[in-house]
Amino acid sequence: MKSDGRWFTHLLGSGANAASIPPPRFADASLPEHYPPDLELEPTHLDIDLYISLNARAVGGRVTTTVQARRAGPSLLQLDAVDFEDLFVQATDGAALTWHYDGKKLTIRWEQPFAAAEVRHVEIAYRISEPASGLYFCRPDDHYPAQPWYAASDHETERARHWLPCIDLPNVRTTLAYHLRADARFTILANGFLESEQEHGDGTKTAHWRLDQPCPSYLACIAIGDFVRADDGVFDDGQASVPIAYFSSQEHAPQDLLRTFGRTRPMLAWMT
Repeated sequence: MKSDGRWFTHLLGSGANAASIPPPRFADASLPEHYPPDLELEPTHLDIDLYISLNARAVGGRVTTTVQARRAGPSLLQLDAVDFEDLFVQATDGAALTWHYDGKKLTIRWEQPFAAAEVRHVEIAYRISEPASGLYFCRPDDHYPAQPWYAASDHETERARHWLPCIDLPNVRTTLAYHLRADARFTILANGFLESEQEHGDGTKTAHWRLDQPCPSYLACIAIGDFVRADDGVFDDGQASVPIAYFSSQEHAPQDLLRTFGRTRPMLAWMT
């Protein structure tokens, strides 16, 4: 059907009336403006050294952030961090800095501005109890005695900030090192490759995982718990051999995992 344009005239009016109508907006004009950070100081690596207590539903330890300046002169870094307790911040090299925390944002300012491309490291010690989001705990209790034991992260899209100090936006991507300590009876999983596990002789162990590919905060992942494991061989892309294994809580059997995820290897072959 051919349009004669009358619908357009009816919608916009004519003459002065049409000229006075503002252009359409994609959002309500009352909403606050929201822009990504300019990243004058950009985090490039997170070293995450934490103890995770499933029984207490709590996390404690320290995260060391590697920061690189993209130009000369900046001195301020602002990180997302929601409801952190017992917070303490220091430069690993002893450089003078000040910091301020308002319950949602951690603002760090070095006394000496950065040179262009300069790299520094800042250590953030803290504790989190029963985070509201981002890291979810499950364990048996009086009402649900058969519940499984696990703690697992789910950050989509901006929820890492509830347990991990970071710029919680997808335009910031860091490599990751995890040193995660938990009860020795639990499996400890994270992004990347398992470098080592160390028993401490006190009923706990530490797992060291490493991810060398830059990763946005919403894809950083940990899972700790009493898991079922199903091994499914090795995927070899001609450059590296990667063992394939699937995990779940105890409600499922290994054959359930193999039936559900058994096509992972051909999927990897297709993608690579």
